Amino acid sequence: MKLGDEECYEDEFTNLMVTIYPNPAADLIAIQIGGLVKENLSIEMIDLKGAVVGSHQINAGQTIAYFDVSTVYAGSYFIRISNGDYQTIRKVMVK
Repeated sequence: MKLGDEECYEDEFTNLMVTIYPNPAADLIAIQIGGLVKENLSIEMIDLKGAVVGSHQINAGQTIAYFDVSTVYAGSYFIRISNGDYQTIRKVMVK
């Protein structure tokens, strides 16, 4: 039973409602999670080489995090959202 619960939770986490706007962005991006977050989530912005260029946390009870992208180079980046056990990744463009 526990294994099934974990698989169900992993599917829910992978299919997490995530909105990133604006995309592409020039100054600031917002990462919004659909519904209140039930546990702390780590949010990382990663370049194409795999280096973390910024990180934030969305605490339980919150829904949004912001990244200042005015100091990073234009290009493609990934936003990794993790709870420590599972992760989901989205792509964002900086212009």
